[in-house]
Amino acid sequence: MLKPILGLAILTVFLVIGARVFPVYSRSSQLADYIRDRAVRDAAANPSPRDVQAEVVEYARGLSLPLSPEQVSVTSDSGTISIKVGYTVPVDLAVTTWNLHFTPSVVSRAY
Repeated sequence: MLKPILGLAILTVFLVIGARVFPVYSRSSQLADYIRDRAVRDAAANPSPRDVQAEVVEYARGLSLPLSPEQVSVTSDSGTISIKVGYTVPVDLAVTTWNLHFTPSVVSRAY
């Protein structure tokens, strides 16, 4: 009788953790896709690094990701753009906080 209850409790814990962690990974993946697409589009345009940085931060905020301008590095030089992002998202799991670290980056060249 104890084994099914224990199994159900463990399954419930995994489902709760998954329900809290999956959305963070999903939004972080959307941000990584955005910076990749942004770099490909902007490689030939040679935009201002400050403008790109501000737009990446604004996009992340729209995804509810805690990203500040200091966590976004953008360099642009003669047809090459590099966007590097590093941030941590704390996930509250009731008994502890799990800090998920993300470091998406991309370098794109205009041909």
